[in-house]
This record gives sequence, C-alpha cells and structure tokens, in this order.
Amino acid sequence: MGWVELAVVEVRCDVCGQVAVGDEDARWFTDRAVARDILAGLGWMFTADAVRCADCVQAAACALVGHDPGEWVDRAYEWYVGRTRACSACGFVEAEPMLPVGAGGG
Repeated sequence: MGWVELAVVEVRCDVCGQVAVGDEDARWFTDRAVARDILAGLGWMFTADAVRCADCVQAAACALVGHDPGEWVDRAYEWYVGRTRACSACGFVEAEPMLPVGAGGG
C-alpha cells in the first residue's frame, strides 16, 4: 500500500490547552479555515494572535462584565445544607454557607 502522508490541523486553546473537537468528535481538521468555521460555530474565538475555547471565552466575558447568577436553590445533602446558585454563562457556583472543601463540585 505504501506511504500516505497527511497534513492535518489540531487546534488548542491558548489559555487552558483544551484540544478542539469538531464534527463527529473529529480532533483534526483538514485546514485552518475549516477548523475556524466549525469551531467558531461552537463558541471558540480566533484573533490574529490568539485562540480561545468556548469555556475560556465565557470566563473572560464573566470576568469583564460579571457573573449572571441564577436564582438561589436550596440544597440538602448528607455533606451540605444550604443554598447555591450558578452563573448561567460560565457555571461559576456561589454557595451559602460556603461548600466544604472537597465536597460537591459537580
């Protein structure tokens, strides 16, 4: 069959290092334009000198304008009784009283 040489593009977030996954769990793209088109539709951001995943884009937006917390929700677990609310944009969780170290977290 011989050798087949393929050139592919892999995209990583400059902030967190997340490797991009596009259509049908594909990790590699045929070229930069295809990667940019697919990933932009999934919330990734591209500038002349930076690549940001959707999570880092949202975290930056929250850092800039603040979180958008939802309503408080009462919680009662073996390890925690209180209330929590989460940012609808980035998922940052606030708790009253504070969650115990190592508890919950998703």
